[in-house]
Amino acid sequence: MGTIRNIYNNDKSLEISEEQIANTFTIGSNWKWLRLGLVYQVSSSAATISSHIFGVGVCSGTASLLGSAAGPTYFVGISTTPCTLTYAAALPAYPYYYNGSSNTLTGYQVGTSFSSSGAGGSTLNHPPISGSTAIYYPLYLDFIKTVNDTTNQTWRVILTSYREINSTQTPSFYSTTTDFYTQLTNITASGPTGQIPAENGGQWARYDINVPVSESVYGSLDSINIFWNKTIPLEIYEIAAYQFS
Repeated sequence: MGTIRNIYNNDKSLEISEEQIANTFTIGSNWKWLRLGLVYQVSSSAATISSHIFGVGVCSGTASLLGSAAGPTYFVGISTTPCTLTYAAALPAYPYYYNGSSNTLTGYQVGTSFSSSGAGGSTLNHPPISGSTAIYYPLYLDFIKTVNDTTNQTWRVILTSYREINSTQTPSFYSTTTDFYTQLTNITASGPTGQIPAENGGQWARYDINVPVSESVYGSLDSINIFWNKTIPLEIYEIAAYQFS
């Protein structure tokens, strides 16, 4: 699943199109606070991309996933409804895709039915190709077990994403000179430490939603799952997970 390719100054990316990736954590499900992070780009500058689905989260095993025909065994995270991405030519230089309001849901899925706990990241923006320029956006997902026993689990699922606003300065929301694993551990309420402030053309959006979880019923959430349903490639430049506790 996925293709490794060289792009932009011989940098490597993992490309997925109409497919998904999954990997089991070495720590299993024995954690209280886990952060996932990725840096990515939609490899297109088309005016619209219709009926796209983009999902990121944790799942139970890797046999049946978010993008599987029968749906996942168990998935917790974010997933967009099948909606249209619209290209916004932000002036002067940094365009973006946006998916409209209330189309990015936070919750869980068993089989083909997604149970939403709220519209977290309802206007999640995606970076496109801009000529020969690589535009990267980071996205972070925190999973925090606030109530955790065998019969009654509640998780805080926190999405932190970047949004472009008619930028007049060169964005610095993703540092190519700092190890991404280090950046992953430095995020604050207003965005990662030392990253671009809102007045420079971008802002950090943060959505904090409680999700009911039943690992004792559906299985341990011990793997990462990323799904993209379009033939237009999704390029993933960085991906990492960090266990805080």
